Amino acid sequence: MSEFYESVEAKRVVITGGPSSGKTSLIEALSKRGYPILPERSRLYIQEAQRTNSDVTPWQNLYAFSDIVLEARVQDFHKAQLGEWNFYDRGLPDTLAYMHKDSMKIPDDWIAKTVAFRYEKRVFIAPAWEDIFQTDGERKEAWTDCLEIDKYLRSTYESFGYDLIEIPKVSVEERLDFIFKSLL
Repeated sequence: MSEFYESVEAKRVVITGGPSSGKTSLIEALSKRGYPILPERSRLYIQEAQRTNSDVTPWQNLYAFSDIVLEARVQDFHKAQLGEWNFYDRGLPDTLAYMHKDSMKIPDDWIAKTVAFRYEKRVFIAPAWEDIFQTDGERKEAWTDCLEIDKYLRSTYESFGYDLIEIPKVSVEERLDFIFKSLL
């Protein structure tokens, strides 16, 4: 009987990493392969804020921005397809990591949500990768910021009991092969 229940559960796999680590390229490749993916919310909200001249951006109002992103990630958690590997471009702990980085107090209900909505224990982290580093209108972090964000992502996920698996700095296809082998 437990085999049946295990086979219909949603499998929520997080791919995390700082800016310019190649994680979004992995998510896009997974989508092309037909896997359910839950996209990075931050970039979408930054684009919307810029379009509407809102100050709800990470560099103008991190708390309000993080609140919106966290709630979207909770909604995405519930969108997982049963019996499938669902891949998330970041998870709830990412929001807390960015708050920690900026020494901001994290509301207790954010911590409670992060504890309640659990992903697969193995979380894949794409390390900061200087060879692919770039900035754009939504990604304004300097290279040193990417390194610092990587540190906070690692410590935050580990503090919530996740096992981090570092994705090697190789081609997208090789990275996907690594992820699938690690999931078996």
